[in-house]
Amino acid sequence: VSSFNIGSKSNFLCVRVHLTKKNLVISKYLFQNGFVNSYSLDKSVKCIFLYFSSFYNSKPIMTIQKISLPGRKVFVSHAKLKNLLFSKNNYMILSTNKGIMTNREAISRNLGGELLF
Repeated sequence: VSSFNIGSKSNFLCVRVHLTKKNLVISKYLFQNGFVNSYSLDKSVKCIFLYFSSFYNSKPIMTIQKISLPGRKVFVSHAKLKNLLFSKNNYMILSTNKGIMTNREAISRNLGGELLF
């Protein structure tokens, strides 16, 4: 998260993050929603390269903020998630019992879960 925030604020063209299942799902989400132009996996170095630039009409990201921490887990129900969606125009990533998904997917499936970002 911190390497992505530093890269986006510094207008880097590419950011490297460690290859984990969670980072891979988040990279796919950022790509599908237009926040990142592309991403590539390098399994020999075990990292993901995220490519983004304002030159390619990508949506601007101010910061990505971790909500749940190891010592402080934050869980939301479906009803509370609906209220969060309509009160703010931001994107959230949740970990549910059906996998990692966005707040909009969780609402459409009537799921709650742990807020990650």
